[in-house]
Amino acid sequence: MTRENSRRAFLHSVGAVSLTGVTATSSAAETTLTAPDLVIPESAAPNDFDPLPSVESNRFTDALHAAAPGLTSSDIAVAGYWNGATQTDPEWVLSSMAVVADESLPRAPIEAAAEQAYDEYVAEYDAETSSLIDFEQTHVRTDQTTEWGVDMHRAPMFSDRTDGGELVFSERMRYQFFDTAAVATLAFGPHKQDPPVDALVNEYAALQRDRYETRGGTQ
Repeated sequence: MTRENSRRAFLHSVGAVSLTGVTATSSAAETTLTAPDLVIPESAAPNDFDPLPSVESNRFTDALHAAAPGLTSSDIAVAGYWNGATQTDPEWVLSSMAVVADESLPRAPIEAAAEQAYDEYVAEYDAETSSLIDFEQTHVRTDQTTEWGVDMHRAPMFSDRTDGGELVFSERMRYQFFDTAAVATLAFGPHKQDPPVDALVNEYAALQRDRYETRGGTQ
């Protein structure tokens, strides 16, 4: 039986994002900057995290290619890591994704694909989770980033549920948009335990940005 308070195997298909394993596809045209350059390398992952297995596709890439067929030849890479009891039922997930194109990337279809994939993930998670677990979603957009978040609250067995319940798990997914590239950083984990989810996202989003800038990317 799947535990209600952990990340399940189906989550790996969301993309970055949420959503992911480790894989890469290359565009026909060679570019100086490549998508594998911009994901979190295994050497930089937390010491107690293990890599997730390769996947051929995920919800995000499927939604992106449907929304923007012109991006099917873009260079896409994802890399994911986990920590916890088992790989299929981890307590922490750290995931990253990168999309690199030869020309400026359109932000709108990337955001739409990410939001579609994330909403589908949350709906499935909700359907498979106890009715005592509530999901609170957030969405913040700035000039260069878009972030989606989910806080998972557990209500007492006998409660009028007016207090929001106890926060038990959180997830954050941040997209950063540059000129010819977009990168995503996702972290999931238990509340008030190390490493904190927000700290993971901040640290590894900064790492991915640094990798972009040091490889000659432009804003």
